[in-house]
Amino acid sequence: MDTELPLVLLVEDDPDDEVMVRRALERTTARAELIVARSGPEALELVHGANFEQIVPRLKLVFLDQSLPQVSGPEVLKAIRGDRRTRMMPIVMLTSSTDEALLASAYESGANGYVRKPVDYAEFMKALEKALSYWLGVNVPYPVPVAEGLFFG
Repeated sequence: MDTELPLVLLVEDDPDDEVMVRRALERTTARAELIVARSGPEALELVHGANFEQIVPRLKLVFLDQSLPQVSGPEVLKAIRGDRRTRMMPIVMLTSSTDEALLASAYESGANGYVRKPVDYAEFMKALEKALSYWLGVNVPYPVPVAEGLFFG
C-alpha cells in the first residue's frame, strides 16, 4: 500500500464491478489507491480494525455495494455511521436496484450519494468517473478524529 496516495475503499463482491471501478479510477485525473473488501465484515475490519490509523486518515471515499454477503451494505453503512471516528466518512452506495425504498433508506442511514449501476458499460464508467472526480478532486473531507481533540485530515 502506497502511504502517500489517498485511498478509495470499494466494498463489492462482484469482480466485474471491481474492474470497472479500477478502470474509472485510472481514467480520472485524481490519483488514489483502490483497496477492495469483498464482504461487509471485511469492510468493517478495514475501517474499524487494527489498521485504523494507517487506513482511515487516507480514506477519501467508500463505494459501498447495496447487496453484500454476510453483512449487507446498509448494515455496513449504519456501523460506519455509528462510530464517531468514521461517521463523517464519504460513502456512496452502489446498486443495480431501482427500488426507491432502498434509495430512501440509504440516505436516511447517512449515505452521501447513491449511484445506480447502469446496465450499459459506458454509462456506468461515466457515472463512476464523475463520482471519483468529485469526491477526490473537489470535496474537502471532514477531519477524522482518532482521539479526544486530535484529528487526521
